[in-house]
Amino acid sequence: MSFTPTGSLSLSFFLFRFLSLSLSPFFLCLILTVSLSTRRQILSKFEGEKDEERHRKKEKEKYREIGRQRNREKEEERYRETEEERDTEKRQIGKKRKRQRKRERDIGHCDSYIGLT
Repeated sequence: MSFTPTGSLSLSFFLFRFLSLSLSPFFLCLILTVSLSTRRQILSKFEGEKDEERHRKKEKEKYREIGRQRNREKEEERYRETEEERDTEKRQIGKKRKRQRKRERDIGHCDSYIGLT
């Protein structure tokens, strides 16, 4: 016989039927009580395992969510860094253009003083 909850129950009724013909009512009650308590223990063990499994799943999901949050934060940080780099590059390009225009203007002024323009 198997030790699954249904197997335990069928075993107890099998014993009850088989032994009811030859044993006194006291022993029959004792056998039935023991088999039912065994069944309850087995059921509680399975329920405990199910609870542990649910708890493990919740813990896994919790840690997955923490990992996802960290990945989001890292991605946002990378995006901010690249955005800052782009802004810095734009500022540098703007400064170079400004210097170039100033140089061209200064050269133009020099040329006008000399009389080239």
